[in-house]
Amino acid sequence: MMRARLLPMCMVFFYLDSSLKVHSFTVQRRAARQALDYVAKIENLGNCSLGTGESLDLIYDHTVWNSYALAAVRLANFISKIITTNNNSLASLSDEVLFALVRNNVHLKSFIFGSGIPFEPHPSLRYPLFCPYAYRNENKTKVLTKDLAVEYNYTDPSTEYYQVLRYKDFSNISIVTDKVYFRSGDALLPAVDIAQPVADIDDGHWTKPYFDCGGGNIWMVTYSSPIFGLEQDQKTVIFRGVATIDIELTSIDINQCDLSKIPKERATFDVFRGTHLCQPSTECEFTPGAGFRRGAYICKCAKGYFFPNM
Repeated sequence: MMRARLLPMCMVFFYLDSSLKVHSFTVQRRAARQALDYVAKIENLGNCSLGTGESLDLIYDHTVWNSYALAAVRLANFISKIITTNNNSLASLSDEVLFALVRNNVHLKSFIFGSGIPFEPHPSLRYPLFCPYAYRNENKTKVLTKDLAVEYNYTDPSTEYYQVLRYKDFSNISIVTDKVYFRSGDALLPAVDIAQPVADIDDGHWTKPYFDCGGGNIWMVTYSSPIFGLEQDQKTVIFRGVATIDIELTSIDINQCDLSKIPKERATFDVFRGTHLCQPSTECEFTPGAGFRRGAYICKCAKGYFFPNM
């Protein structure tokens, strides 16, 4: 999502081939090392335009962040409810309310770096494009909020977090009907049936990791959850935008040591496991705390290679 904030500067992506199953272990490891070399290069990159041509596809386990992604799912479903309750209109939600909603996601003490709501163009919007976005400043002392659409066209075909869901088939999305008793004075009015689409976490999309170059200068991934309206038949959904959260990767350690056979020791970016440069007579020992960078290990003598006691 921070990608939008930086234009017309640059955004750099790295990927590892998603068809890893057909590659040999040597090729996989070489690709992972290439990605690590790229991570190191970007850290000291003065001119982002030097890295925009890279295309390495990285497979990672995003399920460890599902609890954070639920913030985007809840936000998307809330806005879908407002839209469907108000005849597919967003007019009842002021800029102040929408800005407060995204700030609320970022104020959580978590890995969430930013949160946004890029809306699909619609007559009920006050602007041709509108994207309330909140994010932490560089030293994380404040939360800043603005409309990204002033600086950036998020409907551009290259915007992964938006375009993937914009053209996804949601014909099987869950549509629920609630009974709501509104109030008039001291009495409740008769129940009103309100049909509304409800997105689940699997209906959203995780982007590939990318570097927020020139702004926060951090690695991140973005999760987006779809926002819907309803056609008059109350059965067909209308794509109305997405709600997003950005996960900061800067504090996520990269472990290059050999993959553990103990499942509980597995981590998000195990694709980098086994890419250490320790010699066969040594063993790789992970040294946590370095963050999203290579070289967080030491090479210790393996059993049988210690000098005997003299």
